[in-house]
Amino acid sequence: VGNILMCVAAVPSFELPPVTCSALGLILIAIGTGGIKPCVAAFGGEQFHLPDQRELLTHFFSIFYFTINLGGFVGMILTPIMKKAVSCFGDDTCYALGFGFPA
Repeated sequence: VGNILMCVAAVPSFELPPVTCSALGLILIAIGTGGIKPCVAAFGGEQFHLPDQRELLTHFFSIFYFTINLGGFVGMILTPIMKKAVSCFGDDTCYALGFGFPA
């Protein structure tokens, strides 16, 4: 919801207050991330039956954290590229695409 609000606030034709929408969007992102992040790893690990599947559990967490870090790295690289490479709404840059793509 926070990413969607940030995306909508970046569209100039909506004429939303940018500071208020950005602050509210970031707060919603923080609440959403803080609420789901600890639950995902625990829920994934709970699917394995120990001690029989201990090796699978180890592989799960290795792949899980690798993909989370890879996603963060790719997002950090691609978001600025998309913002600069695409023009939208009559501007040279497209902040809406940068925030809308992850949403």
